[in-house]
Amino acid sequence: MHYCVKHPDRVAKLFCQKTGRWLCDECGAHCDAPKAYCKFRTACVIWALEHDADGDLRHGTTDGDLSPKPVDDELERLKNELEEARQRLPAHTVRPHQIMEIEELENRIADLERELGRQPVM
Repeated sequence: MHYCVKHPDRVAKLFCQKTGRWLCDECGAHCDAPKAYCKFRTACVIWALEHDADGDLRHGTTDGDLSPKPVDDELERLKNELEEARQRLPAHTVRPHQIMEIEELENRIADLERELGRQPVM
């Protein structure tokens, strides 16, 4: 479980990939740097929630969707990134930073799956 960097007593549900920080609902309500370049913008849950004019992402989904599209896109991107990281592992002599990269990706995937109400699968 992660806690908000600004409110350590609150559980964090949102992760900013640009800053690498976990945020509670209040802190994640707005992008900290909306005009700055962010390579994660197209898959950013915080950005999507902030620009969700009809409120269907924050208050459930519509049209029978089981999860918000940006979260699903982010989950798929992380799974692809995890697979690529695993493929880069050498047959022998794995370095600690490689293991840490894979563990971080697995944790982020599990957190997103829990957020969507799914059972994390590793």
